[in-house]
Amino acid sequence: MVWIASLALKDIRVMADAEIEPIKGLNFICGPNGAGKTSVLESIYLAGRGRSFRHPDAGPLVRRDAHSARVVLKLWDENGDRVRVLGVERARSEMRCRFDGREVAKRSQLAEALPIQFISSQPQLLLGMGPDVRRRFLDLALFHVEHRFLAVYSRVQKSLRQRNAALKQGQAEQVSAWDQSFVEAGNDLTTMRKQVSADVFDRAQRILLGWGLDLGVAYRYRQGWRKEMTLAEALSTRLSEDMERGFTGVGPQRADIEFLSDNGLAEKRLSRGQQKMFVIALNLAISDMVADLSNGVCRPVFLIDDLAAELDGQNLAKVLAALGERDVQVFVALIDPPAPGTVEILPAKVFHVEHGTIK
Repeated sequence: MVWIASLALKDIRVMADAEIEPIKGLNFICGPNGAGKTSVLESIYLAGRGRSFRHPDAGPLVRRDAHSARVVLKLWDENGDRVRVLGVERARSEMRCRFDGREVAKRSQLAEALPIQFISSQPQLLLGMGPDVRRRFLDLALFHVEHRFLAVYSRVQKSLRQRNAALKQGQAEQVSAWDQSFVEAGNDLTTMRKQVSADVFDRAQRILLGWGLDLGVAYRYRQGWRKEMTLAEALSTRLSEDMERGFTGVGPQRADIEFLSDNGLAEKRLSRGQQKMFVIALNLAISDMVADLSNGVCRPVFLIDDLAAELDGQNLAKVLAALGERDVQVFVALIDPPAPGTVEILPAKVFHVEHGTIK
């Protein structure tokens, strides 16, 4: 597994220049709102994803009057026998990345170098936001556990773009020419997504029961076309409508995973605290799946923003204990340090952030 030995950041939001040496274990980034603690998480996210988790544009990320934001990480490799260097510089209009002195051209290479599991300050939004958010959640898990995922996903996207272009131009023959490629890749991607959905949900249920939480949650995977039809049949049935609208209305690009409780949507039935515990369990489940399927070689680094919000002390302790048990590196942003005794049996280090500086 990979973990961060040191983090140096420059000109990221309110943080002008800072450096820390975290431990492999729990790292608490504590400070008042606006002090810059979330910017520390954001800098690690930038190194692993090539973008911010707050906004797709680079402008707000770069500190005022600075030309670019920069983060440099020293990483212990999976064998723990050498340190590798990952650096990302993000300007308002361009980005440069280097890993061990070599240029990195694709964001997927960053994700391979530094696997990240990010839990936002309001993770329950996963339940209520659009299907595209939940699809990305599943696909990020697939990226780390299915070596064919990127190739299959790229085939889906390419054939979908070409099919849509033909639809807009009213070229029915060209539409049909792309159907076979789209169907083959779409069925492959759908099979992967169904398998990972079942695995992650089953693992999350076991985690919740281990916490003594029986939330009565179920899930429903929607593949993006009527289940009584094949994808080829669905495309054929919708052809006239697709030609009229100029885009493909069925397929894996419209897939979704819905979470249910008490015969209704989970975001409407569960309390905010229950929703947060459920989504945290889903994230832990993905980490467990990635670790199991990689024989322990890959364990994502956890970034958790404002973990204590909407959680009582008991549930907070359960989550921290679960993280500690998994031998992962964790960065947790909190306003106040954990109460004495909350994590006394776990390796932990506390960093204090004030006015854009870290102590």
